[in-house]
Amino acid sequence: MFGGTNGLFIACNVIAVLIAIIRVWLWHKGYPPVDSADHAARTTKLIVQFFNYGIRSWGDIMFFYLLIMTGYWFVTFKMQNSVKFLIPDESESEYKDFKIVFAIVCVFQFIKMAQIIRYQTNIDIFFIDWVKKNYNLISTL
Repeated sequence: MFGGTNGLFIACNVIAVLIAIIRVWLWHKGYPPVDSADHAARTTKLIVQFFNYGIRSWGDIMFFYLLIMTGYWFVTFKMQNSVKFLIPDESESEYKDFKIVFAIVCVFQFIKMAQIIRYQTNIDIFFIDWVKKNYNLISTL
């Protein structure tokens, strides 16, 4: 991908999958099955939750991966006194790899934000008016 960063890229993917698995396990422990007869629906919900948490964790981890990698190359390129590193040509695959990962991260972050908005719009808020109404004012008119 970016030269010698393949190991870090693989490590970030493994960390993202582990975070997704841990979050699904915690979700499963927090919401135990009520009806043991409906395993198919529970399994479907578990798979959907895994993909939701996978999208969230992969998007977050890869965002920081791209931030660190671009920051490293920016600082390395700008802080050199004599030319040791050159920015790759536009035709090389590093730009293509970066653009693909960046596009996927943007899509996953958009999906994450849509999920958050969907969750927050499903919450009902009730306002209770504790002020007593003054009926005497109405009867005097």
